Amino acid sequence: MKILMISGDKKIIDEQSEAHSRMRAYASVCDELHIVVLTDQSFRSRIYGNLFLYSAPASGKMMQRVQAYRIARNVAANRKIDCITAQSPDDLGMIAWRISRLRGIALQLQVHTDILSPWYRRAGVIPWIKYRLACFLLPRAQCIRVVSKRIKQSLMQDLHIPDSLIVVLPIFTDVQKFGARMSADIQDARVSHSSCRIISVGRFLDREKNFSMLIKAMAVVVEKCPSAILVLIGEGPDRERYAELINIYGLAGHVIMEPWRADLDSLYSSFDLFVLPSYIEGWGRAVIEAMASGLAVVMTDVGVAGEIVHDGVNGRIVPVGDFIALSQALVDLCEHPEKRVAFAKAGKETVMRLYPRMYEEYLEEWKKSFEL
Repeated sequence: MKILMISGDKKIIDEQSEAHSRMRAYASVCDELHIVVLTDQSFRSRIYGNLFLYSAPASGKMMQRVQAYRIARNVAANRKIDCITAQSPDDLGMIAWRISRLRGIALQLQVHTDILSPWYRRAGVIPWIKYRLACFLLPRAQCIRVVSKRIKQSLMQDLHIPDSLIVVLPIFTDVQKFGARMSADIQDARVSHSSCRIISVGRFLDREKNFSMLIKAMAVVVEKCPSAILVLIGEGPDRERYAELINIYGLAGHVIMEPWRADLDSLYSSFDLFVLPSYIEGWGRAVIEAMASGLAVVMTDVGVAGEIVHDGVNGRIVPVGDFIALSQALVDLCEHPEKRVAFAKAGKETVMRLYPRMYEEYLEEWKKSFEL
């Protein structure tokens, strides 16, 4: 099968990146994989075996998308493409849809976040526009690949898309790697003395990740458990806002922000509890990684909640945006380490049974998603 993809992930053209390696792996199970990348870098094409990369550079976002359409249209015509896919059902999906109609080829759309969640479209004008585009595009796709059963159910319920057109393929996580629990460099005076070491990981973008609620909740936690420490790992536009909140709540020394780091598999082993306070998630790979590392989990009712994490069984689930419920769950697990241990054990057992376990199995499932 020859596949054409429209992508906004600039990392794909970086030969040292995980995204580039992933695309080469995808290409290994295709006859040809052609990817038009919206990027500032200009090059005609790059070929890596049966992976073909094309850049769509332009001075502005609109012209960049026009350029991507022109390149993708030519590729579809010249390479006899069987299926066109977009990494999101928004403006990228619109490009793919127009070419699918023009050339009469199958359209697959990917959904990596819970775009139909009311929390998503309330986040601002741009998310609302993307939500409206998704409502238009998704019913017009011949196949939709989603990362969780939660998203599948929302597509079936809200857009009345048939079950047979939706493939659930979670983001692959190497649970064996995280399950190794290697030693961590971060074990120093800042966290080693704490009776409850908490970690959260993600982009510092509050309208999605809601780290401001977690910081506020830590003020309650510290009143009950004075040695509790939270480490936030990430980068993003709201970093300064979080730093200000830490000062406002007097949490210096109790809430520590660290830049993004690639060695999370070793870092997690220094902590007791992982927290995901998000408004929206498609899947929540960080939760799976933390569970595989032997951490107890507290999360809002998003992504893998209800599918992988079950409240009171292998973790705690609290309502989205519920500051009181989050604070109470954190205090409870800080005060009762035996609960943390029980949740951590059950959580690790859960994720170690997940399929696909091997990347080769995942690639086969990815290939099958184009064969509906």
